[in-house]
Order: sequence, then C-alpha cells, then structure tokens
Amino acid sequence: MRFVETYILFAARVNRILEAICTACVVVMVTILWLQVFVRYLLGFSFVWVEEVAKVLMVYMAMLTSAILVFEDGHVSITFLLDKIKFRRTIRLVFLLLIIAFSIVLTYSGVIFAAGTVRRSWMTGISYAYYHWSIAIGGFFLITQSIAQFLKVAKSKHDPQEGHPAEQEIR
Repeated sequence: MRFVETYILFAARVNRILEAICTACVVVMVTILWLQVFVRYLLGFSFVWVEEVAKVLMVYMAMLTSAILVFEDGHVSITFLLDKIKFRRTIRLVFLLLIIAFSIVLTYSGVIFAAGTVRRSWMTGISYAYYHWSIAIGGFFLITQSIAQFLKVAKSKHDPQEGHPAEQEIR
C-alpha cells in the first residue's frame, strides 16, 4: 500500500508543476497578444511570430490541463444514470482503465506523428513538430494522472464523487 500513497503524492506534485506551467503559458500568451494589439494599433506594425507562439502555447495548455483535470476529477460528466447504479465505483474504475488505454494510444501516436514531422510554418519557420509533440507529452501526463486517479478510487472504500458514507446518512 505504500506504493499507492507514494504514487498519488508524486502525481499531486506533478499536478502542481503542470498547473504552474499552464499558468505561465496563460501569462505569456496574454502578454504577447496584448503586446501584438498594442504594437499593431498604436505603432502600425505587427510581429509575425506572435500568432504562432500563441497557438503553440494554447495547444500545450489544452493538453496539460486535461491531465490536471483527470487527476482532480474535474472533467464535466453527466452522472444521471450512474447515480442510480450501486456499483458506480466499479464503473468509474473501468472508465479510468479506458482513459489509460486511450492515453497510451494517444502518446504512441503522438510520438510517431511528431517524429515524422518535417513541415515548418511558412511565416516564422517554426517546425510543426512543436505542435505535434504536445500530443505525446499531454498523453504521457494523462497516463500518469489517470493511474493516480485510478489508484485513488481503487484505494477508497467508497466512491470519492459520492462523498463519505457518513455524509450520505445526514442528507
């Protein structure tokens, strides 16, 4: 059982690092886009690299935040049918296994896709591999965070989304 707690703690630390990276992406993206607007409308010229860099940051941010939300169980879900089922925890574990399997395929495909990329942006010369590596990197973190979420659900005696059984009696 020590491995489970250690892995979940590791995943929580990874989550904090991913949150910091995503925060930095937002700050850089807002700053360079604001700079672009300022320069374009007040000084009359534009930087060609701003749009490309903003796109790359947005793609990485989307992939990394998906891993953050898997760990925090923060993705939107419709639980109308699941709320009626007694073995909800088992279904959540199966869903998490499916997410892990999908993430493995996503990571593998992302590596193949990015490694084969030779195209560059005609405007800035930035390689499209930077975009494509986000698939593999995001998939990798989806795997690590999904495993942690799986371990959290498997370790608990009740479904974390339902709250503690003692709280259910109060309602």
